[in-house]
Amino acid sequence: MARQRPLYHSLLDSLHLLMSYLMVSSRKQLQPLLPLLLLLPLLVGCHKAGQQEKETQAPRIVSLVPSVTDQIYDLACDSLLVGCTTYCTEAIADSVPVVGSSVQTNLELLIAQRPTVVFASDFTAPQTISALENAGIEVVQLTNPASYDAIQAQYRQIATLVGASDRAESQLTEINQRVDWLKQLNATRPWHPRAFMQIAFDPLFGASTSTYMNDLITFSGCTNIVTVAGNGQLSLEYVVEQDPEVLFLITNHGSESGSEESWHTLRSVTAVQQGNYCPLPGEIVSQPSPQHFVEALQLMTDYLSE
Repeated sequence: MARQRPLYHSLLDSLHLLMSYLMVSSRKQLQPLLPLLLLLPLLVGCHKAGQQEKETQAPRIVSLVPSVTDQIYDLACDSLLVGCTTYCTEAIADSVPVVGSSVQTNLELLIAQRPTVVFASDFTAPQTISALENAGIEVVQLTNPASYDAIQAQYRQIATLVGASDRAESQLTEINQRVDWLKQLNATRPWHPRAFMQIAFDPLFGASTSTYMNDLITFSGCTNIVTVAGNGQLSLEYVVEQDPEVLFLITNHGSESGSEESWHTLRSVTAVQQGNYCPLPGEIVSQPSPQHFVEALQLMTDYLSE
């Protein structure tokens, strides 16, 4: 089947044909064609205007990733949000419709928001992604960043999709200056302890070398006792054997699991003996974004500098 030419090109072809006819025809022959000659430029102009409006139309965004929602706010593009998760506290406060959690999605409610772009994560069900794509909705699936560089790359990707690349670069320049300053400050500090960053306690998960949290540990001037990659699930025996001097404890939504009291029985661990516990709010550390990263690094630096 022959490929159909766009309306705009067909109209131009007709205009060129009429201009050629003008060169060889008399005024009397052209008189019946005058209405078409007057109408043709208007049709071409309307088509071009419609195309430009379509190209510049702002995206309608549903974010199924709380950290992405935070970054859209950081980019001052929150007016584009038409859907979020139960963990997107700022968006909920702004009355953005909740379409599910980070794992479970109300597909009917999501589609009812008429999004043009949906941000998904590794936790988003494959059938949800397939259903959205079958509905003609663009799905951008983001993996959990493995480093601070990966966090920046995702931020630039999000900024490009929401039309805020210049703003993102300006913000990253400022944030990276802060990160570099904190790294230099921590490098000059005489104490460089062995550290363990606890993500969850029961079962025990820690920040492994394949996560951006490893960068938080090393940028703070510490040595990560978890020297293996993977999902970070460990045994208490492993942590006791590595004997961390500092415990960074991520608190998740007020949960008491994994608090200082959970470690008190492990008296052979240096960090427990010396009471070196540094609590870190999960809404900052567990939500990777450039702004959250530097905020977490500042909290860790402040504790280690006391």
